[in-house]
Amino acid sequence: MNQYENIPEELKQLPQWVCHRNKVPFNPLTGAPAKAGQPVTWASFEDCVNALDGGGYDGIGFEFNNNGIVGIDLDHVIAENGSLSDEAVGIVAMLDSYTEYSPSGKGFHIFVKGDIPVDGRKKGFIEMYKAKRYFTMTGNVYGDEKPINERTEQVKQLFGKYFSDSKSGKSVGTNNPCISSAKDYLSIGLAKDAVFKALWDGEYQSEKCTSESEADLALMGKLLYWCSGNIDAAIEAFIKSPYVAGKDDKHTTKLERSDYLQRTAVKAMQGLTSTAAGDDEQYCKQQEFTLDDMGNARRLVAMCGNSIRFSYIKNNWYCWDGKVWLEDETGAINRLADNTVEAMYTEAIKLTDQDKRDKLLKHAAKTRSIAGRKAMIEGAKHLEGIPVIPADFDKDVWLLNLQNGVLDLKSDKLYPHNPDYMITQISNASYNPSAKCPRWLDYLDSIGICILAFGLSR
Repeated sequence: MNQYENIPEELKQLPQWVCHRNKVPFNPLTGAPAKAGQPVTWASFEDCVNALDGGGYDGIGFEFNNNGIVGIDLDHVIAENGSLSDEAVGIVAMLDSYTEYSPSGKGFHIFVKGDIPVDGRKKGFIEMYKAKRYFTMTGNVYGDEKPINERTEQVKQLFGKYFSDSKSGKSVGTNNPCISSAKDYLSIGLAKDAVFKALWDGEYQSEKCTSESEADLALMGKLLYWCSGNIDAAIEAFIKSPYVAGKDDKHTTKLERSDYLQRTAVKAMQGLTSTAAGDDEQYCKQQEFTLDDMGNARRLVAMCGNSIRFSYIKNNWYCWDGKVWLEDETGAINRLADNTVEAMYTEAIKLTDQDKRDKLLKHAAKTRSIAGRKAMIEGAKHLEGIPVIPADFDKDVWLLNLQNGVLDLKSDKLYPHNPDYMITQISNASYNPSAKCPRWLDYLDSIGICILAFGLSR
């Protein structure tokens, strides 16, 4: 018999609930299947519980949404005689947080406050999730009834024990909804960090690097900071940098060794004490936002201000898609407002002050309305850095926007896409400095422009 009244109030207040039938999640308000990672297909706790009275559903479930709640599923750890496996005893004791029996009665669902570096993992008897997954709920508490406790360090240890990728040295950047995924930290870094820009362009002597090996390590360290600790992303950016493009054959060969860049990144990671996304999150946390329409507008700009602009002349929003500024014809600004509301829930969950948490949760629930989100968007239009005029776009005629970056036609240097360039056009082509053009050269030769053909061939 399910006992949903035992579920912690913190979970009940989150709009992340679904009903389920044959383990398939449904939105009880629409009757349509619920979808992982899509909050618009979920409902409130009350709506789900009320829907059970009408029949047609087997129970309710909680959707994880990367907002500070981690779920641990221990499967088949309870024997027929009711005894627990040694692993389960240790994990339940270590986490010491809200724990309920799974519907099968042979396992546990444990809820804690913390984070893991991926949406979820499964290995043997244990699964850990923070997003794009739901747990069927019972409310049948194991042991003493406990709140959802802060267990950041314990979760980190548990994930490292069962899901560590330490052998490969790979790491995955944490996707925190407090930080807008639209923010291009790499471009921001190149625009604001002079040392990073010098290393990126290959001017490592000016940064007191006495060898290319030192420069490799220094640039990789900068990339890891601006790529939020994501080794794979840092290596990819490293390879695409003008610094690498300017290396001679000897040093290029060294880069092509299968382990060199990985070892360099792992070594640079050892000196990494913070990341751009992490520092940005701390800055956002330190800001105080009023619980009204203007506070909501400022939240939106704090999260997404680098990737949104508004034109009063055209009465339209522009959104940065990672490569080019586009007029918003698909409601992108509304989706960013949705993300801002979800971030309020994330912030509330992490608050230790009960009064502040309750007030923010109540305000977030109010802001979820269409009127609340419209007011947020309307209030952001005039805030500093957001208004633009058409003349602000496409000013620099020497910048050619390509699929793999922005080519400066004066210097022949390729730079990462950057919202600060304010470009609204992009070519379908990619820049390849070693590409050949025999037909074009043959044509030039055929019409007698030999000098020009010679110059182009060089």
